[in-house]
Amino acid sequence: MSFRQPRFDAVRIVACLISLLPFLAGGQACPARANDGRAPEPWNAASPPGPRAAHEVQPEGIVVGWGFNDEGQIGDATKVDRNTMVKASGLGKVIALSAGSRFSVALKADGTVWTWGYDYTGQLGDGRSDPRPQPQIVGGLSDVVSIAAGSSHVLALKRDGTVWAWGFGQSGQLGHGFTGDPAFNKLEDTLYGFGRPVQVFGLHNIVAVSAGAFHSLALDGFGAVWAWGSNSHGELSETPGERVAFPSRIRGLGTVTAISAGYWHNLALTADGSVWGWGCNYSGQLGASPDPMSVARAPVPIPRLEHIISIAAGRAHNLAIDQDGLVWTWGLNEFGMLANGTAPEAVNPRPEPVMGLNGIVSVAAGYSHSVALASDGTVWSWGSNEYDSLGNGADVPPGRMRRVLAGLSGDYGPDSMAEIPRSATPGPVVGASRIRAISASSSGWHTLALVVSP
Repeated sequence: MSFRQPRFDAVRIVACLISLLPFLAGGQACPARANDGRAPEPWNAASPPGPRAAHEVQPEGIVVGWGFNDEGQIGDATKVDRNTMVKASGLGKVIALSAGSRFSVALKADGTVWTWGYDYTGQLGDGRSDPRPQPQIVGGLSDVVSIAAGSSHVLALKRDGTVWAWGFGQSGQLGHGFTGDPAFNKLEDTLYGFGRPVQVFGLHNIVAVSAGAFHSLALDGFGAVWAWGSNSHGELSETPGERVAFPSRIRGLGTVTAISAGYWHNLALTADGSVWGWGCNYSGQLGASPDPMSVARAPVPIPRLEHIISIAAGRAHNLAIDQDGLVWTWGLNEFGMLANGTAPEAVNPRPEPVMGLNGIVSVAAGYSHSVALASDGTVWSWGSNEYDSLGNGADVPPGRMRRVLAGLSGDYGPDSMAEIPRSATPGPVVGASRIRAISASSSGWHTLALVVSP
């Protein structure tokens, strides 16, 4: 039997060890800078304000969820899919939440982070690799002000502007200098990733984070965007390499005020209210005609969008809110998740307003469903209802994954895609009231919501 000789790269080893020092020494900041070559220039004082700090005062509440629950990602101590919202066990004073693929993350007012659900690649952050259907605290992490869950990794932004990450790291999405090759990276404590928080290499003055399927984004106080991880579909823009374990600055953007990482693409909202995208455009998610080989390696403006105040990137579709509270959608409409008059099963790279929705203050894009939060605290959903993703109380047949796990065919019938329950019209989530935040994953089928006291 032969063994592959591990590859040794002195630069990567030293970088990773440096990034681990804060964790080993109790959280002191890492002095190194990201591999950009120069610091971003401050915006002009006469221009619109830059991104808001993540640690602004936020309302406290409890977490509820609905949809797919095969690994306990809803947090109700069961593994039963939920077609109406249920409360996550043992969590109070929560100020932020983020849905991963089959796991969930919550941030409490005291700066601690709590996780639950699937854990094979260490995404729950406690050094173990077994799923847990109830929230548990992530040890060794405090003073956190913002969180973001990807397909199987997590980002946490601390009050001092540093970013910490854990979970799956094969594509470099943890930003600690390694791409997670098990034969080379002996510092891992799970097979494919870090099961405990480590500091992202060289990031400072960060005010927002967002996690894609296998890549990560960060927004700094100067309005500049940084990216790392998988670059297979141009997720890191013009940064060379297919897997990059160090943050690099995204060029070609103005002052950015918000970011959203989709599955293989990204969106950025700039201070003038316009939206830019880069990465995969297979389904027209960048606002251009779709093509099986279409990838944008530099940010491009999304047409028709003006005065936008919020954005959300999903697997292959996007949502945006304008200053009048109207929702615009574009990209893949496989299960009606655009709800803007686009024909079912079609793609529409041209943003169109969602019919029948007004007064929307927040949106979330899942793998194949969409969610919107209204100013009155109600929640609306549309798209695929496989795994009860819409939370509308409808009785639906078990999803394809559930059928496979039960030893049945993964198909519903001769045309399995046509049989998947769906809605191309926004409908209310049953029981939703006093909601202040929502989250859905670009690689998942469950939704989380934050309920505040009257």
